Amino acid sequence: MASGERPLWGDGRTDPLTNESAELHIAGELFHRPLQSGLTVFFRRALHRDIEHRFDTLRQMKDAWQKVFRDADSDLPPTTPSTVGSEGEDAEQARDRAALAAGAETELEVAGLSPRAVTVAAGLGATTVGQLLEIQPSVIHKTRGAGPLVRKELNRRRSQWAAALRGKPAAADVLKSAASVKEGARKRASPASCRSTTWQGC
Repeated sequence: MASGERPLWGDGRTDPLTNESAELHIAGELFHRPLQSGLTVFFRRALHRDIEHRFDTLRQMKDAWQKVFRDADSDLPPTTPSTVGSEGEDAEQARDRAALAAGAETELEVAGLSPRAVTVAAGLGATTVGQLLEIQPSVIHKTRGAGPLVRKELNRRRSQWAAALRGKPAAADVLKSAASVKEGARKRASPASCRSTTWQGC
């Protein structure tokens, strides 16, 4: 589920129980980039051939899983030309700087979002700031699989970027498109636009 590919032992055709030389292959390159290292280590332990090297308890496994995301959240966002000079800042300060420098075309991975927020946004079809602006806050609020902190982060950054980019050429088309969709929905809900004299069928 994390990579979209099943882990394989050896060539995937030989029974690993009868072939001790079959090595575990995990498609770590398909993991979300900030989580690649942590998830690869996690799954190599969880699926280790020798059960003595696997997690001892479900609680231990859960703690290790959550640590992958905590460690990723503490990493600094990738440096871009607009954020050069943030090397001495902590992760939160660096993300704030990246968010201030972001434009409508900026990839969310370098726009100041945490890795978890980037993953949730991607699940909603947004990989750039402009695409995130097209998603309504109510949709983000109802997103399954996202904790309250991540939903709050996404809506906070969305509001920040909507206010900062309003009127700028880079974001004008995005904001105009969102406004058109909203206006169309309003007209469809108006009694004057209904073919019936009642609200039914509007």
